[in-house]
Amino acid sequence: MPQEWLKRIKKTGQLTAFNKATAWSVPVAAAIKTFNSLGFGVTIVAEKEEKAANIVLLFANGPGENYKYYGDTATTDSL
Repeated sequence: MPQEWLKRIKKTGQLTAFNKATAWSVPVAAAIKTFNSLGFGVTIVAEKEEKAANIVLLFANGPGENYKYYGDTATTDSL
């Protein structure tokens, strides 16, 4: 089911992202460029400070360490 953009993101028209994808940074940048060309009314823009970003992009080729962000924890399952 589609979700509306959060009001603060809809108002600015920008979703800030901190790209922490290391080896995946080039494909992620290409995906962001494609996303921004689709006309969703919101563009993804790079954020220099991780804690100031709306989203943090973090990728792994397998099980990774837990990632904590403002009280939430993202985990990957072991294969």
